[in-house]
Amino acid sequence: MKKIFTLAVLALTLAACNKQDIQPVEQNDGMITLTATLAPKGAATKALTDDGDGKLKAEWAVNEKLAILYMVGGERKIATATVTEVDASGAATIEFTVDGSTTEGTACTVIYPATAAKGDATGVKSNADLIGNQPGTLSADLDVRVTTGTISPVTPEAGLVLSTPLAPKYAIVKFSLRDSDETPIFANSLAVTIGTEAFVATPTGDLSIFYLALPAVGDGTLIFSVPGDAGTSSYRSSKAITKSIEAGKFYRSTVQMTVQSDNADYVPMGDGLKWATRNVGASAPHEYGDYFAWGETEPYYRDGYSQESPIADAHWKTGKTGYNWSNYSLANGAGNKLTKYCDKESYGNEGFTDALTTLVPADDAATKNLGTPWRMPTIEEWQALLKAEDFTWAWVKNFNGSGTNGRLVISRKSGVEGNCIFLPAAGYRFDAYLYYTGPNGYYWSSSLLDTDYPGNAYGLIFNSVIADWDNDIRYYGQSVRPVQTAE
Repeated sequence: MKKIFTLAVLALTLAACNKQDIQPVEQNDGMITLTATLAPKGAATKALTDDGDGKLKAEWAVNEKLAILYMVGGERKIATATVTEVDASGAATIEFTVDGSTTEGTACTVIYPATAAKGDATGVKSNADLIGNQPGTLSADLDVRVTTGTISPVTPEAGLVLSTPLAPKYAIVKFSLRDSDETPIFANSLAVTIGTEAFVATPTGDLSIFYLALPAVGDGTLIFSVPGDAGTSSYRSSKAITKSIEAGKFYRSTVQMTVQSDNADYVPMGDGLKWATRNVGASAPHEYGDYFAWGETEPYYRDGYSQESPIADAHWKTGKTGYNWSNYSLANGAGNKLTKYCDKESYGNEGFTDALTTLVPADDAATKNLGTPWRMPTIEEWQALLKAEDFTWAWVKNFNGSGTNGRLVISRKSGVEGNCIFLPAAGYRFDAYLYYTGPNGYYWSSSLLDTDYPGNAYGLIFNSVIADWDNDIRYYGQSVRPVQTAE
């Protein structure tokens, strides 16, 4: 089985002079424009190619940009340096403009490419921002480099001095996907999980060879997932790979994959459950599906209008006009007039209470729409899936080229490493409107809020930054992801 990284063939180091040839030019509008010469480099920049000889080849290119972060008078600044010329030897001339108040020896951080710098000039972006989502092909954006230096605008021979050469932040790895028969697997998504971080490649078309930038790790465990969509299988690596990865190196690896489930409807995640591969009302993993009030088993709108916002009067089901207390069937028009799932007299209709804190099958949208043994997960089951030591929650843009954002939940449980489910960021419904489709996901549990207010129920909330359990008003229209108890 080919699951071992081959020799790291090329150290991607940027050749740079600690002391550059700098010539200040005229000062305009309180700014100073400087030029500098960077020595040739044999590493990755704009033109990044793999000639099949185990090396990556590249050179400086005109119009490439670097970011120079510095401070003037306590205020953070960003200067964008542009490559204006590349000579026959490969040396590049860069030009950048700094504030006219910049003093001799001003400390700076230099970042390549410029897009890798934070907009607030505080440093380099996070791994999630830089390589959380990648194209799967060779790109200059994979070759992030950082160093420090000084700006000396009044010293012609040392206008910019780098303390060290620009240091590579990531390794670049070429993965070839194969099945058990060594047949290439073509996919339009590949996720590589290293601990609590995951790095997802989504190319514009199906590939069997992916290039990914990965952070340096010492004896790190790599888990591979190929999340499928409508009509395609999902795969996971037949076993995890343990390997040290050094920043600035180029690696190659053949990864053998196995189908993660023999049933397209669910995935075992190692938590005692079989998780459905799609939401209730969806026909494929990337689709949003329908929106349900908690304890309701049908959406309020007619078929085909789940994404309409606002929903037109003619597109509501009979007796419905919006997601609110007036339309909620388990209350008498208000949050303090609950008619079911109420353990506090002060919130029950005419003092009503019952002992129900978990949805019964008749009120469970998963059970009602899909039949037994499907059901909605309890809040404890969502919480178990959120455990960072067992599962990695990767934010994915444009899942499998579908245009849908969401969270790819990847299991690190023994025996099912790499099994994954995709949760679309479907937003939620309130009144006639649909909110936060694309950036946020909201999923119900079957559990009533167990504090002082039974008008809310527990669920899951996530976006590109956080994934956590929460609670929401019961009449909100939210997504439902079914589960079964594993046999």
